[in-house]
Amino acid sequence: MERQDILFAAEAGESVTLVREPDNQFDTNAVLVVFANHDIGYLSKEDAAVVAPALDNDIPHNAQLHQITGGVGDAKHYGARVSIAWFEQSLPAPLARDVAQEEERERRAEQKFDQDSTTGCL
Repeated sequence: MERQDILFAAEAGESVTLVREPDNQFDTNAVLVVFANHDIGYLSKEDAAVVAPALDNDIPHNAQLHQITGGVGDAKHYGARVSIAWFEQSLPAPLARDVAQEEERERRAEQKFDQDSTTGCL
């Protein structure tokens, strides 16, 4: 699956896994974000520099999709913001898609169904 398809279907509040990539050729602090067994991107270089040492030291944490961004207007590509809670801290409440994002998501889903439904069968 493509990242955009995964983020299209994702909902804020769903769990993600943070995977350290110390051998990454671009950033030795690289932290990959995995959702539903799919790579959806990396933390920014600045965020990875802070998060990587904690992951390397096995500090207990929980991570979730905090917000799905984009998908409308000039920001056609989806992105995600991730929340991380360390030790026993609570994760912040996720941010739902806004009205424009939901409307565009529904429109794209209908369009995709129309393109995929050549037989008329469900």
